[in-house]
Amino acid sequence: MTRLQFFLQRSDLTHAAFAAQLNVSAVSVGRYCRPLSDPEGRQPRAKIGRRISELTHGLINAGNHAEEISEAEAEKMMAECAARDARAEQVTP
Repeated sequence: MTRLQFFLQRSDLTHAAFAAQLNVSAVSVGRYCRPLSDPEGRQPRAKIGRRISELTHGLINAGNHAEEISEAEAEKMMAECAARDARAEQVTP
């Protein structure tokens, strides 16, 4: 699975739900989730890549979204995402 696929799966987000946050179609999110070696895989435009980075606390971006990662790497990524989310909540009043 790719980095973005793992993130969506572990966050219980559908393509449609994540697409709404990016202001793109669910089909586009599905294409971003595919490896770039897949003929259906797509690279998000810079603006969408920045938004993906914002929503994932900088862990996923237009440069690494389609990297295939292992379960162990996904667990580490999601633990870091949870830690960054917790820190962000502490800063927000």
